[in-house]
Amino acid sequence: MSTIDLEAELTCSPEQAWVLITDPAQRNTWSTTRTLSSDAGGSDRVDRVGAVREVVISTPVRATVHQVVTHAEEPRRFEYEVFKGWPLLRGHHCRIDITPTMAGCAVRVALDVEFASGISLLASQTVRREVQKSLLSLSERSRVLPQVTTLQRTYRPTVPVQTHTEQLRSEAARHLAMQQRLAEELRAAGDPKVWFARLVALTTEEYLSIIDAGQLANPDWALSLLIAIHRQYVTTMHAYRSGGPLSTRWRAALGRCDESDARRPFRCIAVGVVSASRAHMLETMPRALAEVYAQNFRNTRHYKEFRADYIRLGVIYRNALQRLMVEVPGGMEMRILRWCTRVLPEVREFVLRTFYFDIEGERLRAFDTGYDIAREECWPRPQPGENRR
Repeated sequence: MSTIDLEAELTCSPEQAWVLITDPAQRNTWSTTRTLSSDAGGSDRVDRVGAVREVVISTPVRATVHQVVTHAEEPRRFEYEVFKGWPLLRGHHCRIDITPTMAGCAVRVALDVEFASGISLLASQTVRREVQKSLLSLSERSRVLPQVTTLQRTYRPTVPVQTHTEQLRSEAARHLAMQQRLAEELRAAGDPKVWFARLVALTTEEYLSIIDAGQLANPDWALSLLIAIHRQYVTTMHAYRSGGPLSTRWRAALGRCDESDARRPFRCIAVGVVSASRAHMLETMPRALAEVYAQNFRNTRHYKEFRADYIRLGVIYRNALQRLMVEVPGGMEMRILRWCTRVLPEVREFVLRTFYFDIEGERLRAFDTGYDIAREECWPRPQPGENRR
């Protein structure tokens, strides 16, 4: 991990600097990167936590990356992370501090960036030069702006809510124990669904490790989501095993998990796990996201404020899958995956994403679908002839 720490003096007010830095259209007037599109975060604004942007970078290679805003304290601090993009970019977190001065304000950029081994030094030096170039352009841009000393928009801080982290964490631990027991029961019975059950348990373990490490801004939300997902998982498994009511997609997916072929055992495992994971992202995840928001946060928070934490949780699926692969008996795993592990982890992820399942893309679509469901549940559209005030 390399740290780049640079500063520039601006002749505009901190409020104007905030707009220059956070508004995609304004940013394109001075940055060496170019923002192609964006989606609002909290309060339906692009400069709030949870907002995402698609950005073209020119160094160390021309590529498109996706950023999510993780902290917004107008007009003092703005932070974002890259969560998707160039495969050899392993980590990218940027913190921008704006401090008032006699002449206007000072902008400090602290960038933590990590590249794959072998290109780290050269790539970091190139990024540093580009940041310097952008800050120089930002300083020049500030000189042509009129002096403004008051905020042009009202900032509404997040409403504090009472937390129940300890209680939720205890409940999540009980659910994890239940998942582990179910996986062991399936293993003892020789049930092929054991691989999906193990993936669920491993994912929950990774999920809780991130929460326990304090990596999330909203642990209560994350734990509530985990609990909602578990309840739907238990309901789904029970319905399938008992012949109860179940959606067509889930019934087909778990049916795939039941398949076995002695000639191609790994293929059956992969097809079953992928089918169940896809059903989870298409049905379970959006419904759980909407349910948690509607029941716990609809009156205090904006749905998209939780997107940054949701994206941070994306790593749990990669880690859980890697752990599951270790449990697959030797000789069953495909040679190409074993070979990829010896080269670069990014290569293995590319193979899995391309030939099996794009979990990252499906997760983001699930979040958007959950937002649509939540809007319908929290603020349903008026029926024809209905008068709503």
